[in-house]
Amino acid sequence: MATYEERRDNRFHETTIDVLNDIEQRLGTIEPSDDQVQSSMRYAAAYGILRGYIESLLVNFAESFSEEQLAEIRIVLDQLRTLVREDEHVDEAIREKLDQLAQALRESDDGFHSPEHDPHRDYVAEMHEQISGPDAR
Repeated sequence: MATYEERRDNRFHETTIDVLNDIEQRLGTIEPSDDQVQSSMRYAAAYGILRGYIESLLVNFAESFSEEQLAEIRIVLDQLRTLVREDEHVDEAIREKLDQLAQALRESDDGFHSPEHDPHRDYVAEMHEQISGPDAR
């Protein structure tokens, strides 16, 4: 019977192999050229693969990160989604809150992690509430 670490390492390895196979498959479908459209397709494919890989790692290895680290990673991914306009389905109020959290993180300094006001914890609590419903607290 495999240990926890062996199963974890195996999940990581399988995820990585799946991503590498996806990349190899896409290499055969996108023509290598300097054409602007082909270049955009390559970047879009690469972004999608990398984003999926990171999302998979976050799900499979969430216990390796603190809540604050998960929140920071989530903020970065949310801002990337905004950059490439994948956030059209996100409610405007939530989008504004995500932008505010990103701005607070950008402006952070050593006092950012004070217990009185910790946007990381606010973000985690708010996202947990949205996923689980208002009675989850």
